[in-house]
Amino acid sequence: MLVRRIFLAAALMAGGLLCVRLGFWQLARLALKRSLNDAMAERLAEPPVHLSGFTVRPDSFPGRRVEAVGHYDESHQVLLSGLMREGEPGVHVLTPLLLADSGAVLVDRGWLPAQDGVTARPESVPEPGPRAVVGVAEPLLKGFPTPAWRVLTTQGALVWSVHALGWDSVRTHFPYPVAGFTLRQLPAAGLPQRPMRTAPEPIGTTMHLSYAIQWFLFAAAFVAGAVFTLSRSASARASGT
Repeated sequence: MLVRRIFLAAALMAGGLLCVRLGFWQLARLALKRSLNDAMAERLAEPPVHLSGFTVRPDSFPGRRVEAVGHYDESHQVLLSGLMREGEPGVHVLTPLLLADSGAVLVDRGWLPAQDGVTARPESVPEPGPRAVVGVAEPLLKGFPTPAWRVLTTQGALVWSVHALGWDSVRTHFPYPVAGFTLRQLPAAGLPQRPMRTAPEPIGTTMHLSYAIQWFLFAAAFVAGAVFTLSRSASARASGT
């Protein structure tokens, strides 16, 4: 009986040590994500990089703000479907910005409500004339399988709907060269309320602190169980003696 209690106490202590290790692992994850958020904030605070040509790779300015100058081609627009915002279904409107130098870049102009999560009217929120767009470049994956593009309307302008974008499908749908990345426009003074632009959100960190506290509480419970088991063993041995 005594041997069993000692073995149980050892097992409880081992469980406690494992929980402590997992708690510190969660704290390390918390520190890593906080450092990534700090780095993202620093990069976004730097002056924007001017996009001089559509062939520039987005990994040449990771996380930096990018400025592109041109005018929108509102005769070819893409609705990225199935995107929720605060519980309301909607789409993101992507419009080609014809660059002054050459080619075009797809600009994510932001979110529009759509009851079915698919259908919206980007022509109701035009932005004519020359534009200086500041946003964050997001690469389009090559070789990424994407669903077929659905044509919503062809009356005077093409509006497509698609659930996900890939470079292979994007480059085949426009009558001019398109960059291999999209430009997610950032909120700024003077922009219309719709489509609704949003800044990149920091990486969530709250869960890691919660998990760390839980693991440390589990560790405390295991250690308390081991101490209790050993005290019972000592009491039983004293009684036997």
